[in-house]
Amino acid sequence: MTTYALVDNQDQLIRTQDFDGAAPELATAKGLRWVPWQDAPMPTTTVFESATADGVHIVGGALTTKWVVSELSEQQKATKLAQLKAARNQQINDDREAANFGTFTHNGQPVSCDRLSRSDIDGMANQIGLLGDFPQGWPGYWKCADNTYLEMTTIAQFKAMYASMIGQGLYNFGVSQTRKAALAAATTPEEVAAV
Repeated sequence: MTTYALVDNQDQLIRTQDFDGAAPELATAKGLRWVPWQDAPMPTTTVFESATADGVHIVGGALTTKWVVSELSEQQKATKLAQLKAARNQQINDDREAANFGTFTHNGQPVSCDRLSRSDIDGMANQIGLLGDFPQGWPGYWKCADNTYLEMTTIAQFKAMYASMIGQGLYNFGVSQTRKAALAAATTPEEVAAV
């Protein structure tokens, strides 16, 4: 027997039921689908309908599933909460990566830090670190994300811009760590969603 959850098109759990093998197909036009219990969304309530162990009975001459009002077990609640926390943790990591590869501010200017720009910044840092100077033909400025320019005629100016990038990365890390601490302390789906 495998436990399935009946879920509507708003990802709300309607009820659970055990099936031998796969759950029956439902018309998607009705906005319902059976999903394995472990893949079901966290219920918005801890009370829902579930099929009784003895299965069916006759109502008005028709064979009908017996349903009872059930409550999620503590294990089911813990499993669902752990799944929600894992998904939110991944979102926090994704948010930090997006922030690190977005922009940072230096001297009031938005400096792009996407993968291509970051490669250019790191390449210039390596050039300066290995050879002690800008490459031959250096134009003396860094183009910003808003198509303005930062004067960059000295190594100190480049180092200051690089320090701004590192500072933004440290800030982004701090934000993610604060969110992860709140996530670790969360005990309900609502608290997880608020992180």
